[in-house]
Order: sequence, then C-alpha cells, then structure tokens
Amino acid sequence: MARLVDLSKKPYNLNPNQIEWVESMIKGMTDEEKEKGKSIFFDPIMADGGKLYHGLTGEDVLSRKKLMAVSDCIFPNKTEACLLAGRKTVPVDFCPEEAKDLVKSLANAGAKDICITSMRIQGESCIFLYEEKTQSFYTIPYKERNLSLGGTGDLFSSLFIGKYLEEEALLPAGKWAIENIGRILDAFLSENSKEKTIPIELYLQLIS
Repeated sequence: MARLVDLSKKPYNLNPNQIEWVESMIKGMTDEEKEKGKSIFFDPIMADGGKLYHGLTGEDVLSRKKLMAVSDCIFPNKTEACLLAGRKTVPVDFCPEEAKDLVKSLANAGAKDICITSMRIQGESCIFLYEEKTQSFYTIPYKERNLSLGGTGDLFSSLFIGKYLEEEALLPAGKWAIENIGRILDAFLSENSKEKTIPIELYLQLIS
C-alpha cells in the first residue's frame, strides 16, 4: 500500500537517496487513492530575499524540481519560483507578462497548480495563482504589513490547503486564505506586538 509522504517532517537539505524515496512513494500512490482525493502539496522551503538559505546549493534546487514535478500543488515564494524556473535574477516588481512567463516556466518543468506567495506585480503585493485544469491565472492582492514573524507561511499554506481540498479550486482557496490570515495578523498586531510567532490557538475563532 502506498503511503502519503509528510514533506514537512523531512529536513531542508534532502540528500539524493531521500529525494528518490519521496519520489517513489508519491509515484506509488494508486489510482484508487488519487480518486479518493489524496493530493500532494509541496512547499520548497529553500530561499527568500533573492538567494538560497545558508548551506543550500544548486543541487538542492534540482532536488526540489523533482519533487515539484510529482506534486499536485506547489507554494514557492517568488525567489523559490525563480530558482525552480531556472531564472538567474529575482525581480522586485513584476509586470503581468513577466509573472505569467514565470508560471509557464514552472508548468513546463512539471508543476501543476501553482501558488506563488509574496509577489509584487505592478507595485501591488499579491499572491499569483495558476490553475492547471483551466489554464487560468489569478492575482489576489493583500495588505502588506510591517512585521517579521515565524510561521506565517505555514499558516497561509494550512488555510489554503484546507479550503482547496474543500472547494477543489484554486481561486476560492486563495481568497479565503488571504482574508483569514489578514484578520489573524491584524488581531495579533493589536495584542502581541512583541511576540515572534503567532499563537494560533488564540485566533482560531477568527477563521470563518
């Protein structure tokens, strides 16, 4: 029986044997499991601010490309998206066509549904989505807040995935996740400005 792989429990720096194991587990999912709605979501967790995290190399980018190709939906930030697409530079601000070209490069490399976080398109902070089954592009703007918190990416992904599985569509999942994380962040900033992470259990009632 094939097993679903919890990529969150793998170390950031996967060695070739680990990559091969994860790939084989995902590819080993039976058609019956897929028909029951089991999906693979992948956050590459390798870069930000225009560069790789300390200790990671080009080999780690290649390993994540392999995982991207066997996933149903990916969550790179703009730096990770550019690296996975083979881009040498990361624009601070994208024009709409540049954003579409970036997503097309990821799709050509095997990505299916795509959610690029922390984008800026024509001066507006947003997430940028691509839905494979409709070949549609969506831009969802959000209010940028002046804060640095651990775990906000994981929180967004959790909200997004829950709604994605419920709706089986990218756009409503993206809108719902942005609306809810916005409410949580605003409440957190008004009450816990000195905290470095969000105690999410205090804000579950805001999710609707």
